[in-house]
Amino acid sequence: VFLIPYTLMLALVGMPVFFLECSFGQFASLGPVAGWKAVPIMQGMGITMVLVTSISNILYTVIIAYSLYYLFASFQSPLPWTDCFSWWGADETCSRTPKEIYVHHQGPSEQYWDKVVLRRTSSMDETGEIVWYLALCLLLAWLIVGAALSKGIKSSGKRSGNREAGVYWLSLIDYFCTGWVLITIALLELISLSWIYGVNRFIKDIEMMIGKRNWLFWLWWRGCWIFISPCLLAVILIWSLTTFTPPTYGPIEYPVWAIALGWCLINFCIMWIPIVAIVRVVQAEGATLCQ
Repeated sequence: VFLIPYTLMLALVGMPVFFLECSFGQFASLGPVAGWKAVPIMQGMGITMVLVTSISNILYTVIIAYSLYYLFASFQSPLPWTDCFSWWGADETCSRTPKEIYVHHQGPSEQYWDKVVLRRTSSMDETGEIVWYLALCLLLAWLIVGAALSKGIKSSGKRSGNREAGVYWLSLIDYFCTGWVLITIALLELISLSWIYGVNRFIKDIEMMIGKRNWLFWLWWRGCWIFISPCLLAVILIWSLTTFTPPTYGPIEYPVWAIALGWCLINFCIMWIPIVAIVRVVQAEGATLCQ
């Protein structure tokens, strides 16, 4: 059942947006902010892309830190998360029996994750102390990233996952910043390049790089870029907003201030699009908006 919607979305949205972004980036040969000078009114999308990418990189680095912890913890036998060992704090709710039988019990791997790896607090309001081994793993992860890039790195992500409530922050940012913002960016990309910049003009730019193609080759891409993909993304965005439910971490609900912070993160990423658009309209020459 999963393969049907996955294949449809891949064909109708995923591949068209991927081809559009790769073609635009290759033709412009510029960064996300400078590249959108092709559509000045939408140049704020470049800032939004940079912000979302920065936030996503912070999240992924924290996940790498968790992976590094498990890598180091696996150099022992038996593996501590394979059974309910008392030496790492397993309690009476830890059971190797499937959870379908004992609903209120936790498996050893789940309890090890909560009690040892995260040392998770009972709610997001309790920040807790810095978990020193996660902090070291996070530092190592950033050093690996820095070595790979051979450039300096920023320390903006060094707080997100090394405290006892860090996993709440990780889930909160992932829930709000990597969903609706990305859908909005993809939708505006399609509208900007297909409707404002012009799909025919964009196709000519691509043919300048890959050579001339017949009209049958462009029929599918043209249909997806102009109508199919934008409509599907708009429907998904509207549906997800109208069916919004506050995020939770398992049975634990997020406080109101955390949900408000999540919406503020979304607005902070997206607000640059209308701000830059207004600035470009004010600075543009001409007596009317169309001009």
